[in-house]
Amino acid sequence: MTKKFLYLLGFIFAIVLWSGCCVNTIHVINTDHQRSVAAHLDESTVALVKKNIYDKYRPFCSGVWVTDGVILTARHCVTDDNEDVNIGTVINYQTYNEYSPQGFTEKAYSAYISGYSKIADLAILTSIDDVTHDIARIYTGEIHAAMKLQIVGHPSGMLWSHSDATVAQVRISYFPFVNQKVMQVTPHIWFGNSGGGVFDEDYGRLMGIASYMRLDGDAPIAAFFVHRDEITKFLTEKEIPFHS
Repeated sequence: MTKKFLYLLGFIFAIVLWSGCCVNTIHVINTDHQRSVAAHLDESTVALVKKNIYDKYRPFCSGVWVTDGVILTARHCVTDDNEDVNIGTVINYQTYNEYSPQGFTEKAYSAYISGYSKIADLAILTSIDDVTHDIARIYTGEIHAAMKLQIVGHPSGMLWSHSDATVAQVRISYFPFVNQKVMQVTPHIWFGNSGGGVFDEDYGRLMGIASYMRLDGDAPIAAFFVHRDEITKFLTEKEIPFHS
């Protein structure tokens, strides 16, 4: 009786150990949730576009819907040749509904420059056209090194490109504005990402706006996004409601 009891006890103990091991080590990926987040990011971002020599719209920058009819982008995306921002200038943009795998599309909407920051690489556009879109909620938690992120933008004209990223560090920048709070992010971004968002991996909440790269020759060695704190400060100053 004692021997059988010991065998039974050992068997139960082995099951408990096996269960504890597997529960702690198996990571279940919810692909439906991933698709839902990706779809939300597509619908809450835009491509800022200009016509090329073939009379087709091509992206030159990116943007994020932060409230109904208002797009947040990088200030340097909407400056003129003298690096001035002219309020009221019309900028064309496309939503995900115009996405084409070929990258060439003929339809675009219009927005005008309605505000910009003097202390951060940020500007806002107000849509002239009435379009359907999602709104990016703004991340309110702590932002720290090694956080997992999702970048959405249009690098080198490749519309709605998603990439996984990581916070390399939070820094204070002296370019293009003194004392601008930024997030250094890896991997690196490229032309066309500017003005686009970086989002938290779990729920797609906005954490930063793509601002600039650091190059070694022609090779990017670091990417920098305007930090969430600068974004909320700017939107509050302009009395633009935002969601968190």
